[in-house]
Amino acid sequence: MFKTRMFVAVSCSIILCVGLLIGTNISQSVSANDNVAIHPRDAVDQSENYIVCVDNVSSIDSSDMKSEALVKQVQTSIEKISMEKKSAWKSKGFDKKQVEVKKGCSFSPSLLEEGAAHPIYTGFAPIRIVDKPSPERLGIFIVDEHVIQKHFEGDLPRFSPEEKICVSHECEGVTRGIYLSAKEITNVNLENFNQQQIMYGLGLESLTQDDDPEIQKKRAEEKEKEIREMKEMKEMKEMKENSSEE
Repeated sequence: MFKTRMFVAVSCSIILCVGLLIGTNISQSVSANDNVAIHPRDAVDQSENYIVCVDNVSSIDSSDMKSEALVKQVQTSIEKISMEKKSAWKSKGFDKKQVEVKKGCSFSPSLLEEGAAHPIYTGFAPIRIVDKPSPERLGIFIVDEHVIQKHFEGDLPRFSPEEKICVSHECEGVTRGIYLSAKEITNVNLENFNQQQIMYGLGLESLTQDDDPEIQKKRAEEKEKEIREMKEMKEMKEMKENSSEE
């Protein structure tokens, strides 16, 4: 009788331990799968399509500002970019994606919100955090002139981050915005300018323009001047010290 009870107790203990181990593994597996599914970078890379939306949120409603005309204009610009910037286009993986341009954006432009400031140019404004990114990766917003003057002083690129998602302490930008005025988008003489802004939005060109040869040359000259001035100051200091000793 005692042996029977011992056997049952041991058997139950083994079953319980095995059950706990299986349950733990299942829990860890599910947790791991969940983490993989909601990793910030997945929200950007998993989509087969790259959707660009165009939205006129300005006070101007002329015929050339209608959604269909704007969509066609942006489509033409993107087609030119894909042909002229083949290397950058391919490096960003656009050759394997379907780039679609649609009218209207499912998210509102962050710079039009009350009290909004540019997250990059001001250095302190937060980027909008979302649980699920909008289906569009890039929003091109046509805004009134005062919005441009407020957020993009001088010739600053018209790019602004719009949405990001965060998991634990890791965040990933998922949606970008480009801001153009009604005057700019309809001016044929500014076609290259508008195309340049779209390239910023697509991530095909650096916002800092570090690769620009002219900027690199200017920085090198400034650095050389700084070194020369420091050398001259050192020589003058040594001369003063020598003369005082004499």
